[in-house]
Amino acid sequence: MSATQQSGPGGAPVMALDRIVLMANQIGDFFAPYPPERRAEGIRNHLRTYWDPRMRQELLALIASGGAGLAPHVVEGAKLLEDETQKTRLLRPPESVRRSRRASPKPPAPEKGGVPSPALFFS
Repeated sequence: MSATQQSGPGGAPVMALDRIVLMANQIGDFFAPYPPERRAEGIRNHLRTYWDPRMRQELLALIASGGAGLAPHVVEGAKLLEDETQKTRLLRPPESVRRSRRASPKPPAPEKGGVPSPALFFS
């Protein structure tokens, strides 16, 4: 694989590296006004959801070699792709919330006729 192209099936180029840089920076431009943590998470989520794994790998390889042409916040967001603990943290609520949900009693079932008991609202 050359520095400017990805290889697809049969060695055919999938996308030029400069196009990947352009697209990544456009995603970064969209998330630029967000607060830093949300910006990085937004970039990472977009890359994970919409980009082909080969494109993500090429982007991460570019970042490992210095990230030439990429905006700093794009690099920050893309690096979150490698951090599996970050992925797990964002997809699951904190342990304390999960414990409290398990410990919470179920609310009483609605009374006959499908109308909830007033005690449900005033307890």
